[in-house]
Amino acid sequence: MAKLRACGERITLDQREIRFLSDIPHGSKSLELVLECELQSGHQGPHHTIGDTSHSFGAGRLANGEAVTWWVRWDDPNGRRDVVPMGNCQEETDRGQVMSEVCILFDRHPGHHSFEWAAQE
Repeated sequence: MAKLRACGERITLDQREIRFLSDIPHGSKSLELVLECELQSGHQGPHHTIGDTSHSFGAGRLANGEAVTWWVRWDDPNGRRDVVPMGNCQEETDRGQVMSEVCILFDRHPGHHSFEWAAQE
């Protein structure tokens, strides 16, 4: 199997995106302004990167108590950009085990799970 690599396409947040991400309830105190696509190299569809995650308490959580992860999504050919909340991928290496690794990407993401990348390093 070929070594898995990240896409790595970059985006610089614009003022609208910075304002939006800065106002997320219980989000982080600082934002990275230049972000890289976190999907597998050669993926189909738009690029995605984590903009911020609200904590799993207070107003920044889903009804099931899960933290909300806000993904910056962009499509180079069409110039479309948006910030969207997406559920977390539920895959993990050894479900229920103490040393299990979880996928850090969004639910139904294209390509391999993030823990599969680490296994090759």
